[in-house]
Amino acid sequence: MKFYEAIKMRKVSTSNYNWVCFECCYAKRENKQSKNIPLCQECKAEMVCVGYKIEIPKRSSKREWRDFKECFLYYEAEKLVESQKQEVQAKHELEKEIRRVEGLVDNKMNRKNLKRLKECYVECYGIEI
Repeated sequence: MKFYEAIKMRKVSTSNYNWVCFECCYAKRENKQSKNIPLCQECKAEMVCVGYKIEIPKRSSKREWRDFKECFLYYEAEKLVESQKQEVQAKHELEKEIRRVEGLVDNKMNRKNLKRLKECYVECYGIEI
């Protein structure tokens, strides 16, 4: 799965990014600073950014494009799951810190810290604790 390994190694660069249309097996390079999502020249659908280090299959190789799409979608799903795990972990850490501060001696500094932590929780998660 050389595509999967290449996708995992993406890093930020000043290079142009590869944009692909998986339906048409069409790829183009676009400046990474561009604010617009490029459209496929054939089907006019929005293209997907796959980074700059990814080896794009030949247009005529449908099997490689199918594998490429499968690996890319798997990697993106994996990133999403990891991001969600990190968000839940951060939320639990904040809740844990709030409980810790609530258990401290009641004084002006602790009340101020508790208020700040609770405001942060509401701002981040939209729920009062």
